[in-house]
Amino acid sequence: MVQRIRMRDIVRGCLVVVVAVLLTLPAGVLAVQPAIDGVVKAGEYEHSTMLGDGIYTLSWTVAGDTAWFGIQATTTGWVALGIDPETIMKGADMVFGWVSGGKTTVLDQYSTGMDTQDKAIPASGSLKIIWAIGNADSVSPHSRKGSATIDIGAPAPIVLTFTIGSKNGTRNGTPVTLDAAPVIQNGRTLLPVRYVAEPLGATVTWTAGTRTVTVQRAGLTLALVVGRATAVVNGGNIRIDPADARVVPIILQGRTMLPARFVAEQLGCAVSYDPTTRVVTITYPKP
Repeated sequence: MVQRIRMRDIVRGCLVVVVAVLLTLPAGVLAVQPAIDGVVKAGEYEHSTMLGDGIYTLSWTVAGDTAWFGIQATTTGWVALGIDPETIMKGADMVFGWVSGGKTTVLDQYSTGMDTQDKAIPASGSLKIIWAIGNADSVSPHSRKGSATIDIGAPAPIVLTFTIGSKNGTRNGTPVTLDAAPVIQNGRTLLPVRYVAEPLGATVTWTAGTRTVTVQRAGLTLALVVGRATAVVNGGNIRIDPADARVVPIILQGRTMLPARFVAEQLGCAVSYDPTTRVVTITYPKP
């Protein structure tokens, strides 16, 4: 489903815009969300390009199912961005914005009329855009305009780290606190699975009657039962660890702990373990 465009925080000569889009990645997958403060800071966005001989700079970051665009322009009036035009302006999904008397005005439009059919932005690859600026604080003839094709770029990976025996972990370097420390049993790491699943856009539910943990994401339903060596993956039974039937979900100090490697690999991650530091590193997507 294509989401609608939203915009926030415009300042004179600088526009920060958030566009909700349809991407091919699960919701919630990474990249650091830019600050919505009306300022485009150096290094804040993953990608950037200068247009119109430097008069208009477009920056963007793909963060899960959202593309964040920041615009810096030399102008005394409005700025605008158009997505996926067919010919010149025709068929473009456009956003206009300006500030007048301290009041922000934002218009979400489709070509030359109000928006009735927002367009999807790809998670990677090329995207045609048009851009324009005007000298007035209202929709008026543009003073400069142009078009370009930008490379959206692949989203940055999610990197999660967990230390055996510690409740302290990280997500892309940002500290997170687990509600139970990972442990090693029968040579395998077990941890509270939501700290792996939720950053990847998956949901985790617990059914007390059957002592079942269910992990769901688009195209994947994974069910594990406490004490059982077999999981159900999209309706089929799979051994959690083909080499050791003792590797099973457990309840430890009131917390359900799942085998980290099995769950992470089912979610498309790579898993590594450093025995010296006792740190487990989970990377999505798998390199």
